[in-house]
Amino acid sequence: MDDSTNQSALTTRLEKLRQDYPTLKPIYVLPTVDDHVDGQLKERLAQAKMNHTEQRITIILYNLGNSHWIGLKMEFKKNEEIERAEFIDPVKNSNFNPEKFRNQFTEIFPDTNLRSRPVQHLVDRIGSGLAMIENLVKMVFPTELPQIERSEIINDFSRFIVDQQSNDTPVEKIKPIEPSALTDDYEELEMKLTSNLKEHGFRNVVNIPANAKWTQNGVTVAGGNGEGSATNQLEWPFGLFVDDDQTVVIADRGNHRIMQWRNGDTTNGQVVAGGKREGNGSHQLYAPTDVLIDKETDSLIICDWRNRRVVRWSHRRGTTQGEILIDNIDCWGLAMDEQRYLYVSDWEKHAVRRYQLGEKNGIRVAGGNGKGDGLNQLNVPTYLFVDRDHSVYVSDWNNSRVMKWVEGAKEGIVVAGGQGYGSALTQLSFPNGIFVDTLGTLYVADEGNHRVMRWTQGDKKEGTVVVGGNGQGEGANQFSYPYGLSSDRHGNLYVVDRDNHRVQRFSIK
Repeated sequence: MDDSTNQSALTTRLEKLRQDYPTLKPIYVLPTVDDHVDGQLKERLAQAKMNHTEQRITIILYNLGNSHWIGLKMEFKKNEEIERAEFIDPVKNSNFNPEKFRNQFTEIFPDTNLRSRPVQHLVDRIGSGLAMIENLVKMVFPTELPQIERSEIINDFSRFIVDQQSNDTPVEKIKPIEPSALTDDYEELEMKLTSNLKEHGFRNVVNIPANAKWTQNGVTVAGGNGEGSATNQLEWPFGLFVDDDQTVVIADRGNHRIMQWRNGDTTNGQVVAGGKREGNGSHQLYAPTDVLIDKETDSLIICDWRNRRVVRWSHRRGTTQGEILIDNIDCWGLAMDEQRYLYVSDWEKHAVRRYQLGEKNGIRVAGGNGKGDGLNQLNVPTYLFVDRDHSVYVSDWNNSRVMKWVEGAKEGIVVAGGQGYGSALTQLSFPNGIFVDTLGTLYVADEGNHRVMRWTQGDKKEGTVVVGGNGQGEGANQFSYPYGLSSDRHGNLYVVDRDNHRVQRFSIK
């Protein structure tokens, strides 16, 4: 990576580990095993065994499918003999049967007993990728190593290198990496890990290099044909969600519907919820402001704004009505964490609440202390983002700032804006859509300034303009009140351009 700050932090972390634990064994991470590919596990185990004369630790990540991950760690002596072999299954109520797994292991290592290692905190399948990595890191490093935070996991895993070559590459070609040669391997490994996490259930991981730049002329991927209700039009779109295949789902507020545009088809969208005029029937929506996809149930969760409810619609073709998840709430924005807790902003109560799907009351996680600009207050919270630590980022719209509430905190931290309404780089003007990448960098749709801004971690006083900022207009490099904001897995930006009734994509360079 070219960013000196991030590379310095990473190198410092590695050097500290080497200073504190100079006898740490070399560590190898072999390519992921897919349970559906016959013989792949035995092939990886054979690779781990080949042509070594050193003490070492070898790790294999095992994808069982359906978002379920387990991990295998082997400690070798100075030959092909294993000193200890353990696997972890971080999923509660797991239906994984380890016998087949053990049998294949025994074929390669007949004299070794493969043990199951207890996991302190079990998770649902959808969070198993992240939990597996956390537990493997703790298994590898000494027990007295300081607690590893979720936000540091990707950096800690850069102590290892993944064999990026063909499956039959002898394992002796995989070498421990030195800090001086870290740059390319770290970037490849980070991309591999974040890609796996997103693909198998952890949606909120976006990997964007710290020095990234974007094309300044956006491409219209939805709408852009004037205000209207045809399938090639939008009317006052608000929030959006970008799926892993770059399908864009949009809260088409003025048409009381949710529209879906598939990647590559910018001509016409598809109505996937509502679209039966405004109303409070189970087949209707009334001015929706946000939407997300729940991968576990293949459903849409929608903030049905004027109906004061959060509803769920099946994402399957032919669905004609939804069900109420939460009612009597003045919702605006939605977010979901890797454990499938739902976060909802209540703009009337100036609060954010977290719900377990199926419950009606929820727990307050931000604001709720009346309307105001104190650190324990919000003033019309709109859009949300939840990171891997379960910290909640809130667009505090009427305070022209973005707040971060750490899990369990009694007050928030200003992470962008907060210097009054304005157009300086220290200011925001009614922020809307937000997201945070793996480096902790915050991206904000700055509505009143018709731009998208970026705030890097540790520098909360001043942001930078990444796209827009060229005045209000309908040009390819302009916005007219940007609202929803998201990124796809490649780092391309998607911006809802409300008054131009379109969604613009800005490609990462």
